[in-house]
Amino acid sequence: MTARIHQDDARPSGSVVAAALTCLSASLLVALLLIPVGCSRDNLEPLEGKVVFSIREAYDPPHDSGYPRIELSMATEKIYPESYLSIAAGVWIDGPLVAVDIDGIHYPDVLLTMPGPAVFTWPLDLAGGRYVCRFSYGGHDDTYFLTVTDSSIRVSGTEGSITKPPTALCWRHPVNSFAYVCGTTEEDTWVYDDFLDSLRDQVSLTEFGFPDSGVIPYPRSSSGHHRDMPAKYFLYQNDADFEEAGRVLKEYSKNVLGQRQGIGIMLVDWKNKRHTSWEN
Repeated sequence: MTARIHQDDARPSGSVVAAALTCLSASLLVALLLIPVGCSRDNLEPLEGKVVFSIREAYDPPHDSGYPRIELSMATEKIYPESYLSIAAGVWIDGPLVAVDIDGIHYPDVLLTMPGPAVFTWPLDLAGGRYVCRFSYGGHDDTYFLTVTDSSIRVSGTEGSITKPPTALCWRHPVNSFAYVCGTTEEDTWVYDDFLDSLRDQVSLTEFGFPDSGVIPYPRSSSGHHRDMPAKYFLYQNDADFEEAGRVLKEYSKNVLGQRQGIGIMLVDWKNKRHTSWEN
């Protein structure tokens, strides 16, 4: 069975993710100034060029497993000759207003001579609804409209004088979902369908798909192989089903893949837990 995720599709009711993404009350005001401890504003330099931002689901830290959260990420368009530079900014949420005050670029005491942008990340504890997202710097304000649903996060508005969104629409992780990602050699492309058949035979799964537009939370294909295959996406009933899928992959890697080189299979779920062929 194949389903398609739409913007207004709701996540399953009663999900434990609701506890992990607790909404702020309209009266709660959180003010956060992201300047490293022990550093003064003397460490700040003016912002040069625009800041590219995104609001999407991510993990904390980025590669740990756990419930996804909504996160604001910013990076300067300018590439600096040193690494570890950060955008100093304050973030607060007051009812339907998400306000971001940018102070400048912070230079830490220790720098690496590796080019890169100045960056900033911060979690946004937002319930479903519509918000006004305002960025301020040096007397200039950029305003966008943010719509959060169970299945998507959409930013609308024209590019501002200090900021720009790279994409208008980001899809969220469906609860109890995972991606099947497989890459092979030119000679072993049969593995892609063969393992998929084994998985479907042994685990109760429902296939679904994302729209072509927008940024999706899973890879659209494998990468780095001679033959990179399109990813497939599935819904499962409970955690035990995903663990069973991992067991199927482990047995397949041992009994079928063996010592074959150049083949990689990964199952990654909505909580960023992974089962891989190369670790079995």
